[in-house]
Amino acid sequence: MLVRGYELRLQMPKCSPFAERSSATALLLNDIGAVLPYLNAVLPEARYAPNAPALTFGLDGHHVAIWPREILVSSCTGEEEARAVLDEVSRLVNETWERRDEIEPDHRGFEELTALEALRLLPGTNCRRCGETACLPFAMKLVSRQADIAACQPLFEPGCEGKCEELLGELAARGYRNSGT
Repeated sequence: MLVRGYELRLQMPKCSPFAERSSATALLLNDIGAVLPYLNAVLPEARYAPNAPALTFGLDGHHVAIWPREILVSSCTGEEEARAVLDEVSRLVNETWERRDEIEPDHRGFEELTALEALRLLPGTNCRRCGETACLPFAMKLVSRQADIAACQPLFEPGCEGKCEELLGELAARGYRNSGT
């Protein structure tokens, strides 16, 4: 058994503090990073970022991101749903690990987010509150992991909820660990 247990943390999304759904983070008791290439092989829709290392996929309307020592699940209505999804993910991880001798691991990674893709999801205000001269230089630093998404204050203001959630999902899918995710 690879996933032996976890500590659960629920948090409301910073881009919508009054949301009815939250994200759940399972802090794992042990490192499960070795299973990621095997999961990448058995989940055709998964996005694997070997340099992070992280693997993301969808499960019953939830966005799931797995790192060696934690699992993130989006859009949970509460602790009960979060635990149900995390138990399903744990089962998937453990079953994949038990079958690893039958599976050819897939180490190929998913493409990194480009600055133009990130720019498309930023508010585009060129407000300079992030410390950059415009949104494009901020996007360039963001995708090269030199800036934190939380520095883009307009992204977390009312009216940008859709862009915020999409950009946070794209960042999480590629293994970014920022205070906004």
